[in-house]
Amino acid sequence: MTLGVFGLLLALALAWAAMSGCDDGPAEVTEADKERVVAELQGRSFRQFDPHLDASPRKAVILDFTGGITLWAQYSEEGHAVNEWEVFAESYSVDGSGSEYTIRFNEPGSA
Repeated sequence: MTLGVFGLLLALALAWAAMSGCDDGPAEVTEADKERVVAELQGRSFRQFDPHLDASPRKAVILDFTGGITLWAQYSEEGHAVNEWEVFAESYSVDGSGSEYTIRFNEPGSA
């Protein structure tokens, strides 16, 4: 499973929707599909740096599925964070169908 810039932007939008209490329900998936998606994500981390890791200025997004779920974003200049935020939860749920899934943070927090 590869998560590019579009996928990370989608993840940001999903996190925002989860934090703002969006009630639009995605299509139903089977329990087997949910378990498969969770198993594929378990312990994975997706990272995107624009334009690259050591650039200045730099935008960075990390979506981490180690010990729950964490979405972290940062804008930095000259090696110092100008803006940084994080959304996290101990667990998440999966909805959707086919090749599109929605990940919802369960009881999210932010920093």
